[in-house]
Amino acid sequence: MDGVSWSATLTMESVPPIVSVCIPAFNAGRTIEATVRSVLDQDIPDLEIVVSDNASTDDTVQRVSQMGHPSIRIITQSHNRGMVRNYEAVIGDSRGRYVKLLCADDLLYAGGLRRELDSFLTAPEGVVMVVARREVVVSGRGRLPSWQVGNPRDGLESGCALQRRVVATGRNLIGEGQAVLMRGDVARAAVTRGLGDPYVVDLSLWFHCLDRGDVLHLPHIHGVFTVSRSAATWQMRSQRRVQMSRFLRTQATARGYPKWVLTIGIARSLLGHMIRRGLYRVATTLPR
Repeated sequence: MDGVSWSATLTMESVPPIVSVCIPAFNAGRTIEATVRSVLDQDIPDLEIVVSDNASTDDTVQRVSQMGHPSIRIITQSHNRGMVRNYEAVIGDSRGRYVKLLCADDLLYAGGLRRELDSFLTAPEGVVMVVARREVVVSGRGRLPSWQVGNPRDGLESGCALQRRVVATGRNLIGEGQAVLMRGDVARAAVTRGLGDPYVVDLSLWFHCLDRGDVLHLPHIHGVFTVSRSAATWQMRSQRRVQMSRFLRTQATARGYPKWVLTIGIARSLLGHMIRRGLYRVATTLPR
């Protein structure tokens, strides 16, 4: 790997932690401390936080380093490898039995990670992901309506059934990284397969994991997905339609879904794209 690891006390020879929270970062100096603090506030002592800095030009690394917590490990990329490769790098460098991917401007709510871990430890053997709900927050302007977020299904669901539901609805029914806890070995194996296009990097990861097993949906809200004009998802908004359609086609073809499933999924995806784009545009331009 291209990155160089820094750690206050952790070494690769130490006993692996039970949970790794993986934070890919680029020019995240404004938000990274709050994100890391939301992880440190979780009730899990056996925890590592891996931050992969993608050659930031701001003070991201300095801010994280100054926190001085023994659970934090920083990987510094020698050059900007792109968003997808940085995601793959930070997960691939994790050591935890369970892994969470957390963007550098998102937050975890207190107690959420503990609930996900406890659910994992008591889940059936075939479960590879525990999925909670999340809130969508427009930076500095409050929450979007709750009907936009969360998965309406709770309890155990097979991985293949969830994959088909995603394709048929054209939506990410799983959520972003702050809503998901994965089995570590499955997550690390997933990134070796490649995570595809930037806009669907999280969905690509989820689908690779779901190829290996089932998912447990929780009815609780465990974190915040932040929307702002500086966020990667906003910067990539013009690519969403093309990249999501390509992802749906690839998955439908690989899994032999009927053509009508793909047709309906793409139509719903396009409709969702227009609605989401309008809501985000309005929300990010309203006065604070």
